[in-house]
Amino acid sequence: RVALELWSGPLGQVLGIDQVKRARRGLRDLARSVGAVRDLDVWLLDLVALSARAGVTSGVGELHDRANVEREIANSAFRKHLDSSEVAWLCDVVPELLKDAVSQESPDDPVLIGARQQFGQRAIARAVRDLNDAGRPLSAWVNQPEPQSELARIASFPVAPAHEIRLYAKRARYTAEAFIPAFRDAPEALDAAITSLARIQEKIGDWHDRVGWHERIVTVAKLMSARPNSGDDLVGLMQLASQVGRERDEALEKIGSAWQDRPRVGALRDALAARK
Repeated sequence: RVALELWSGPLGQVLGIDQVKRARRGLRDLARSVGAVRDLDVWLLDLVALSARAGVTSGVGELHDRANVEREIANSAFRKHLDSSEVAWLCDVVPELLKDAVSQESPDDPVLIGARQQFGQRAIARAVRDLNDAGRPLSAWVNQPEPQSELARIASFPVAPAHEIRLYAKRARYTAEAFIPAFRDAPEALDAAITSLARIQEKIGDWHDRVGWHERIVTVAKLMSARPNSGDDLVGLMQLASQVGRERDEALEKIGSAWQDRPRVGALRDALAARK
């Protein structure tokens, strides 16, 4: 998706802009379809370790069974999507179109390499700048005066934009990775940026997963509370929710640390420009 976005202009001239838009739309829908399965896979994989960390067994089976049912539904929808004509078009037609569109010039051609480096510098700088712009609420949170209590700091975390910031970090990371071949003589600058962006993406993702897990546990606990003789399971779920809540809140400081080490546009651009 990032590659099609980066080169949508030249690809549109060769393939037709409607074809490029169709491919981007198809990949977006495919990502959404598999994302639902991915989230449940992560939850099911981590539930065992999470319950062990919390020292809880009661109520865990209910969570596992419900998640398995949801995963079957999500996976069925994903498999159906994979069998669609649009995915068939993506798999069969797009590679052929791209093969025809790709230049056959040698990748060692200095003029071609220089052009790719210039384009890469602009694209990477723009992606990092977009991340910094989207992350202004996070910067304000990291740089705020020390609050009176830890609870006050947790409460002031910019929850709403956090997921969007993660998406910008992921996009910036993939943009940087797309130009690794063009900057073979400056691997340290690009590698450092990619590592930093991956860490931001990972730490926000860890926090975001735990936000979802906490909501899932509380929802099941509320349903269970209406049943007779559910005391032990209900206590177990509340203990599990407390463990997830602690991990969720602890993850915030890791996000702050990762954000402070993010790439800076000017320094990264200068490093890439100096090593042609």
